[in-house]
Amino acid sequence: MGQSVGLALGIVGAAVGGFFTGGATWAIEAGMIGGELLGSLLSPQKGPSPSDVRVQDSAYGKYIPQVWGRYRIAGNVIWIGTPHSHGSSGGKGGGKQGQPYTTLSFAVSLCEGPITGITRIWANGQLIYDVSNPSDWQSLSGSSSMVTGWTLYYGDENQMPDPLMESYTGASTPAYRGMAYVVFNELNLQQWGNYMPSLTFEVQGHGAANVSSTITATAANPPLSGTGDGGWVATSIIPGGSVVGQVMQSYASGPTIIGQWAGFTLGPYGTTFSRVGTRSIGLNTLGDNFQTYDQDGQGRILIDVGTLYGPDGTYVDNAGPSWGMLAFGQGAALVANGIVYASSWFAGSSRGNWIGQNQIPYQTTYITRYLGATSTSVWGLDNNGHLIQMDLSGDLIADHGVAPGVGIGVANADTQVYVVDQYSNVWMFNGASWIEQPFKAPAVWVGAQIMSVQENMVVIAGNTATGNAQVEILPFTSIASSTTGAIITSVCEQANLQASQIDVSQMTDTVIGFASTSNSSPRDILKPLLSAYFIDVSDSDGMLKFVRRGATPTITIPWDDLGADANPGSTQQQNPISETVTQEFELPRSETVSYLSSSTDYQTLTQRAFNSNTMSNLDETVSVPIVLADNDARARAEAMLWERWSKRRSFTFATTYKWLQLEPGDTVLLQQQSGASVPVRITKVQADGKGVCTFNADFTVPQIYPNPGTQSTVQAAVAQGVPVQKVPYSGPTVLEIMDIPPLRAQDATTPGLYLAACGFSNNWPGAIVDVSRDDVNFTQMAQALQAAVIGQASTVLGTFSGNIPDELNQVTIQLFNQDAELSSVSYASFLNGANVAYLGGEIIFFRNATQISANQWTLSGLLRGQIGTEAAKSTHAFGEYFVLLNSANLYPISVNLSDIGQTLWFEPYLNNLMGSTPGSAVSAQPANARLAPLSPHLLTVQPVLSPASSFMLRWFRKARINYQWLDGADVPLDWSQESYRINIFNSSGVQKNSYVLTSAGVMWNGGTPQAYAANPASQTLPPFNYGSGQNQPYFIYTSAMAANDGFSSGQSITATVSQIGDYGVAGGTASVTFTR
Repeated sequence: MGQSVGLALGIVGAAVGGFFTGGATWAIEAGMIGGELLGSLLSPQKGPSPSDVRVQDSAYGKYIPQVWGRYRIAGNVIWIGTPHSHGSSGGKGGGKQGQPYTTLSFAVSLCEGPITGITRIWANGQLIYDVSNPSDWQSLSGSSSMVTGWTLYYGDENQMPDPLMESYTGASTPAYRGMAYVVFNELNLQQWGNYMPSLTFEVQGHGAANVSSTITATAANPPLSGTGDGGWVATSIIPGGSVVGQVMQSYASGPTIIGQWAGFTLGPYGTTFSRVGTRSIGLNTLGDNFQTYDQDGQGRILIDVGTLYGPDGTYVDNAGPSWGMLAFGQGAALVANGIVYASSWFAGSSRGNWIGQNQIPYQTTYITRYLGATSTSVWGLDNNGHLIQMDLSGDLIADHGVAPGVGIGVANADTQVYVVDQYSNVWMFNGASWIEQPFKAPAVWVGAQIMSVQENMVVIAGNTATGNAQVEILPFTSIASSTTGAIITSVCEQANLQASQIDVSQMTDTVIGFASTSNSSPRDILKPLLSAYFIDVSDSDGMLKFVRRGATPTITIPWDDLGADANPGSTQQQNPISETVTQEFELPRSETVSYLSSSTDYQTLTQRAFNSNTMSNLDETVSVPIVLADNDARARAEAMLWERWSKRRSFTFATTYKWLQLEPGDTVLLQQQSGASVPVRITKVQADGKGVCTFNADFTVPQIYPNPGTQSTVQAAVAQGVPVQKVPYSGPTVLEIMDIPPLRAQDATTPGLYLAACGFSNNWPGAIVDVSRDDVNFTQMAQALQAAVIGQASTVLGTFSGNIPDELNQVTIQLFNQDAELSSVSYASFLNGANVAYLGGEIIFFRNATQISANQWTLSGLLRGQIGTEAAKSTHAFGEYFVLLNSANLYPISVNLSDIGQTLWFEPYLNNLMGSTPGSAVSAQPANARLAPLSPHLLTVQPVLSPASSFMLRWFRKARINYQWLDGADVPLDWSQESYRINIFNSSGVQKNSYVLTSAGVMWNGGTPQAYAANPASQTLPPFNYGSGQNQPYFIYTSAMAANDGFSSGQSITATVSQIGDYGVAGGTASVTFTR
């Protein structure tokens, strides 16, 4: 027979009926269960609550939580080091780094170990670390950027004391074995106002399993025109899995070979390309064997003829010996101690002769793959598959024999040398032996170049079969879940029960997360679990048996077997079934379940079930420290409610020992006198020793209980105002600095530039932009909070004469943000400037925008050279930046007048928690600064009779502001006076003289031709005016002037005209050529 296990034991769980279900309890008799079950657990304590672990604390003697599955825990601060204040340096890396900040080292205990990992971290409620989804590259990358310098101790019995804590507290530092904890090393507190944030952690506890999902990304097509010699080279893999490198191509332009190159970063937000470099090259001098060089992670490459190409369009010929250590061989990149290492192509080859006197180290002609360089060693694989270790002088340290894999690898340290075998297994050489790692690498493909082993991921990068760069990332993380059986078994073991003393064969429900959060007895730990999952417990033959409710009854107790009684005079046989009906007002009209929602970052949510057909006003509430899906929580709330109503009918009946095998928790059909059968769940069995068994039972409806493995069809209430968080945007910021004429009247009198910025997705938070005049000291200049539409030209816009719409040329733009859009407009709107854009220095209007791919648009129907930018119509190039001009996302920035002609550096910082690390700096050299006069319009030349053999130059002035067409009025003069400079050049481009035309006349030296512009007033010609019958400025270039400038009859003369402004900034020029 079986009997209910009483609560007083403090062993496990509730009696039949459960704590929250109103079932009866049955006090157990002494000796019914083994004495080893009794002890210090007799006194019940407070049960766990969801709120117990939501607030970070620092208290002695605080209970160490137990976690099954995954759970969000705040933890307890167990150690804090000395805070360190850092003053404002104003140096490299301004932005937030230029402000005072504090760093702090501390340790936070989490829960009882061992655990299998931490997948998410929140700081002051904001998600800052998330590796819970191995297919979400953006979150994985952002997590690597945001949370650095921390160490997780998993809580096993072999862990050693933390070295950082030991440096503060010495040899007495405890190892905290059996407890999982996190140590942060000098965490920068600037993002949280220089205060220690309240941290919570998603802990993967008991029952975790490794989950992985390969991420594959291929680079977008580069903004280059070539298809010849060259290719993609991955030079380094940065934290988070992004790949840095260069793409190079060449093409023929007549008899000339043109080489193009651009740096690229292939990351979670797409592919970014740097400025495109272009040069005329000799045959094959781009190199047929790219060799990589990446000392600072900026993506420089050194090709096999010795030219170092930078990702910003720069190059240095014969750069090999001066750039540090260069490891050659199938794209591997190494840098250390100024030593140059060559690979197999070097010996006996004419390539690489620039290496000069540099030492050729041990058997380099046989090294087929360099794996990396540490502070003491260079590691590689030779043609026999042996792992070779050399010192930094090139001498052999050791041949470590055959490596498990020869395809690709990386050396992170002398005790962490990784290779991948043919089955994608990762092996690590620890300095003495090879150890297979518990994670795999992506499959190695032909064209793979470099590899990186990082926390929670393995990354391989190289070329695809079609030529573009590719990255394969295999993240690995532990995602935990548990079962009711595993949790019950674990808690019972804490009560010294052996596995043979419990039966959890029916406990198959999956539990997302469950925790014991306070100092509770095992019984109290299990109360909420047994309640939420409808589990009964009984003693069956000296064993604790856990039974799920909801079983379909298969046994019927016939009417004839009822009414057994040892007393012949009893009335039991006359009324064999005693039924009790609970009054309606004692039953709930609603059941509310408070739980931790798995869909809202473990926020405590409630689901409520209603019985609308009752007069009762009783509302019941259950709070459980269990992580539930919302639909599952709603289904359990419904089941709890209707179970209370189904148990309104309870029964008492007696049989002979024929039915002694029935136990509490069994579901049977109880036949009534009418022959109808009632399904009941037995809650208590009592044998009187005289052949009679008395049963207590509740009416049951098996269909109301959730079934394991069956997805609930109940629709849960939607949580309002609890958005699911993602790690803040951590991708690049694209900056474009535009040195163009003023776009607003208020910008015309102060020197400045225009700034536009964007990210690679719509969740880009904006950027704080710093400026430097020496690339060392940065100060904050602007905040760009609205994203502009920015892209790169993947074709070259052809030149055009202007003055009419350009219907011949078109240009293809590749936008950085794939969610950004361009649109076509009507002809009238086009002429009125509805679509105005900046492209490589030229301001254009465009009428048609045709989308040809997700982020590529072809623009046609153009008005060229607007607002005085006609000089840029013939200077377009691949990869130049495009900006859709909009006052809402265009930021005027002021510069000094002395900055004109000097290089300025602009550095963006994300306007979010990721903002402590600067993005890539952009340089600009202002020449216009909004102050340069515009070039004269429609410059013409014609011969005049007086003076004889002279020429008249005529033009129209242009205004930078207030240039709208006004009938009956001339273009306004936006300077204090109208004056022009006329420069004279010969056919070789040598300047012969310079004249200044002002309202006072023409200033001219009248003597020796000038090598440079000069304005001595030694001779005065007639005053400057528009002249009789003239409606535009003009200049007479006399025969005497031409003779003085060294021109004879029949020679070609070029004249340039530029307007002179008030600030000494050279204006735009117009030119005309004529023959004397």
